[in-house]
Amino acid sequence: MVDPVTSVGEDESGQFVYILSPIDDQVHEAKKMTVEIGNLTSGGFIVRSGLTQGQIVAVAGLRTLYDGMKVALLTE
Repeated sequence: MVDPVTSVGEDESGQFVYILSPIDDQVHEAKKMTVEIGNLTSGGFIVRSGLTQGQIVAVAGLRTLYDGMKVALLTE
């Protein structure tokens, strides 16, 4: 699985992403997940472990997100 570079953060605990789990049709809840990152490709980082296919990953706002934060997804 490859995730955009902007979706991966790093802190004292290691590398992480925020998973967005649906609460209802418009609101999602952010959950910080530790991930193991592999090589950087033209499409982003290869994620070796910590995510499963189909999970929604935040690609912006990592510095302002926190566990349990309620968010709405931006649509084009």
